[in-house]
Amino acid sequence: MRYLLSLLVLLLFVSCEEKDSYSELLGIINSNEKSINNVKQIKSLIIKIDSVKQDSSRISLLNSLLTKTNKFDYKHISFEIIKKIDKSSVDRYDKIYANYLINKALYFRKTENLDSSFFYYNEAKKKNENIKNIKFLISSLYGMAELESKFNNYVTSEIKLKRVINLSTINNNYKYYYISCIALGNNYMSKGDYYLSLYYHKKAHEYYLKNKEKLDFNFLHREVFLNNIGNVYKHLTKYEVAIDLFNKALRNKSVIIQKDYELYGILISNLGHCYLNLKNYNQAIKHFRIAETVFRKLKNYEELSLVLIQQSELYKKLKNKKVSDFKGVNALKYSRLAKALKCELFILEKLIQLEYNTKANTINYINLRNKIDKIEDKSRNIFYKIQLETNQITQAKEKAENQRNQVVWAIGILLFVSAFLFIIYRNRLMNSKMEFQQKHQKSNERIHELIVQNQALEVEVRQKEQRRIAMEIHDGVLNQLASIRFKLFKLELNQEAQTIKEALQNVNSIQNIEVELRNLTHDLHAQSSNDRILLIPIIQQLIHVHQEIYNIQIELQKDNWDWEQLSAEIKMGFTRIIQEALHNVVKHAKATQVLIQLQYESNNIILRIKDNGQGLDFSSSTSGIGLANIHLRAEQIQSKVKITSKRNQGTEIQINTPVFS
Repeated sequence: MRYLLSLLVLLLFVSCEEKDSYSELLGIINSNEKSINNVKQIKSLIIKIDSVKQDSSRISLLNSLLTKTNKFDYKHISFEIIKKIDKSSVDRYDKIYANYLINKALYFRKTENLDSSFFYYNEAKKKNENIKNIKFLISSLYGMAELESKFNNYVTSEIKLKRVINLSTINNNYKYYYISCIALGNNYMSKGDYYLSLYYHKKAHEYYLKNKEKLDFNFLHREVFLNNIGNVYKHLTKYEVAIDLFNKALRNKSVIIQKDYELYGILISNLGHCYLNLKNYNQAIKHFRIAETVFRKLKNYEELSLVLIQQSELYKKLKNKKVSDFKGVNALKYSRLAKALKCELFILEKLIQLEYNTKANTINYINLRNKIDKIEDKSRNIFYKIQLETNQITQAKEKAENQRNQVVWAIGILLFVSAFLFIIYRNRLMNSKMEFQQKHQKSNERIHELIVQNQALEVEVRQKEQRRIAMEIHDGVLNQLASIRFKLFKLELNQEAQTIKEALQNVNSIQNIEVELRNLTHDLHAQSSNDRILLIPIIQQLIHVHQEIYNIQIELQKDNWDWEQLSAEIKMGFTRIIQEALHNVVKHAKATQVLIQLQYESNNIILRIKDNGQGLDFSSSTSGIGLANIHLRAEQIQSKVKITSKRNQGTEIQINTPVFS
């Protein structure tokens, strides 16, 4: 009852704690309502989670909530949800857990914790491969490929992206087929393999046109495609072709500005760059100024720094060093504000080419180049290590699983053998117990026989004594009484002096008859008290019975004294004490030798019973009962008991009984 009450209190506490945490989550949303989209939708989902009791349903809803907060880029709530899911038993539900790992990886991707992001994408990949969930496996592989391309691991990124394309074809996953083609196009452009880049961008465009209803993307595909293709031609220095593509993309200028203002700025910036390389400086200045305005409004400092450095290059060509330097300094400033190391490196390289603060910028360039190389090397090593360790962990898990199975089998066999041995031991123990009980019963039967024999002997002795007394009365007392009666009768007939004298002599003989009757009565009482139990014979019989049944050696040592003169109570007490002691010896002490001693020392009888057994366990209830019986028997005959026992050194019971002459 007490345990149940504690459990209920614990459950209540956990329940209360969980409700408080959901309340805190709602509080976070309430305090940041202006910075989150679809607040009502998220709130209703949290309230729904709070009311769900089933573990799997609650975890699934929490994971759905994490998907939404990641989408809305609300990192703080995402972090709280991750903590909550991590505390749950999410790993018990394979499909939910696989999706959760992807969401967790995406959270770390958004918080720029890229190593952790890659780790969880890799964990998701393993899990989805294990449960054969192709949909989430595709997401995991794409996430890993995206991170690898960020750190110039183009080869491994391409392998994963091509695998995504193959899996997407099998699984009809239109979205990831399309975006993987675009990602491959961007990878090949970054590597300088422009024709392969064109191939994959065109492949993405053709796939979109064929499956645009199934893709259902809410973005400007045509404009993005034209921008990507235009970028490739720009890198191929085919600026007129690139300008034509960028202008085609800008035909729906108002729609682009409304739907994707950043894309509008990128298209304008690309046009400015093309005009710069074609030496159409007026058009270049015009487009760079528009792009600069767009990126300043968006606070997109990375793109802003790229526009500014191109303007610096433009004004350098126009021989306006002051404006060129000003634009260059601002470009470096905004690249650092953007915390975009590669962008900053590009700006430094351009500033060196523009001969602005060459020495300092060269040193900064070298240091930053080394820093980026270290970061990329470290990330590549970490990514490689994660995948390598994953393979090693997988192998280790398989090995551990095999070992676990072997251990389980070994434990199973061991348990079976143990159970089998236990059954054998239990049967032997029961047989031993039964054998002991049979021996004990046999011992009791023999002791009962001895008591019956002793009682028969008592009857026989009593009958002999009765016959002897009868003969004494018949031959002695009755004859004398008959003689007296005859002489008194004679006196009645003859009252002479001589007859009276003889009669008076016979009267004196009546006193002799009285004495004789008293002696007979005394003898009768003495025989009934003392001769009823024969101490030594019954002890010897007890010894014989226990030796015969229990196969132990028992020796009787006694002083040369008339032990039969003891009272019946003492004899019976000694008999019962010896019987109880021998019972303890065979049941508890496991002795092989027993010594019984009877000593007489100045009106004091000493009974000792020694054995060579394992000693008494005074805490045992069974041995305690036997000792209590010995004490009770001793008290009944006014005796003192002394018991000494040591572990594996045997036991000695000493009974001191006073006797009086």
